[in-house]
Amino acid sequence: VPARWARTPCSGPMADVAALRNRIDALARAYPPGQHGRWLARERADALDTWFVDAAGELPDGVALVALGGYGRRLQLPASDVDVLIVHDGLDEATLAALGERLWYPLWDDGWTVTPLVRTPAACLEAARERLDSRTALLDARLLAGSPSLLAGAVDPVVAGVREDPAALADALSVDRERRRE
Repeated sequence: VPARWARTPCSGPMADVAALRNRIDALARAYPPGQHGRWLARERADALDTWFVDAAGELPDGVALVALGGYGRRLQLPASDVDVLIVHDGLDEATLAALGERLWYPLWDDGWTVTPLVRTPAACLEAARERLDSRTALLDARLLAGSPSLLAGAVDPVVAGVREDPAALADALSVDRERRRE
């Protein structure tokens, strides 16, 4: 990473958001509009990764912090929303609320569009069965911090189902594309 884009040391979540915003803005200034290629998309994703890992701090046992969608693929495009999932094994509401406040609110307050999800592995699988966007999001899941085995419990059955019948996913995507076109 070029030195001018390196994360600057700072304290507290709001300062970290300022450092994140400065890094993203520097990346935007580095190239003219329309020239934001894969390298810049990965740099934006890496900047978000750093922010989320720092903001999450020491995660409680039974938690996985996960990037989804374009962010999960490390292709964070300018002005794209940031899809983030907390997978947990039944944590209490107070612990989840405190974690959400550290992760979502500073970014929302800074104008980011963050799509937060909080689910157990079973709820992830249920959502994947019911909704195509949930299924495809889990196919792009990438662990940021926490329990790899907890994430595997949420993602592996979805991946296995797609591998067993890829034509079913292709058909569902085709139907969804037609529905959106209408």
